[in-house]
Amino acid sequence: MGAREELELDLNEEELPDGTLREKIEKLASSLNFPLKKLFVVDGSTRSSHSNAYMYGFFKNKRIVLYDTLVQQCKNDEEIVAVIAHELGHWKLNHTVYTFIAMQHTVIPLQQLVSFGLNLVSRSFEFQADGFAKKLGYSSSLRAGLVKLQEENLSAMNTDPWYSAYHYSHPPLVERLAALDIPDKSD
Repeated sequence: MGAREELELDLNEEELPDGTLREKIEKLASSLNFPLKKLFVVDGSTRSSHSNAYMYGFFKNKRIVLYDTLVQQCKNDEEIVAVIAHELGHWKLNHTVYTFIAMQHTVIPLQQLVSFGLNLVSRSFEFQADGFAKKLGYSSSLRAGLVKLQEENLSAMNTDPWYSAYHYSHPPLVERLAALDIPDKSD
């Protein structure tokens, strides 16, 4: 058994079955020229109720992984695809590369200051990725999906702005929903 097979067994990854959800995700990935090779569902529910989706892989060998809790908690395929659109926004906007470069220049004595700055950048990226999903027409589905994820993950909805800016890489839900309500400049 190779390292990849062992990793799949450890994560309990399974291919997302054929169906409309798979078709919608593949269509979205294709429309953005995302080199999707595999689409998995991972068993996260046995460890926690946290739900998410992520991507991994290099060059033209990318994979998207959905937590089973995400599939269970969202009421329809559009909410799940909206979450994927958000994650693809991180890829399309090169957030991973920027974060990787920033982390290579982190100096230990400045770690707290750098961490605060990275949180601000990460929060900005979250707003940008939300905006990306909004421009693709997923605003209402993203709103519904974000609220559902917030409820299921029992996260604070509206925290002190300074506290959340320092400690959280994602903006509070209230701020994200308000940003989705702002009309685009092109409208």
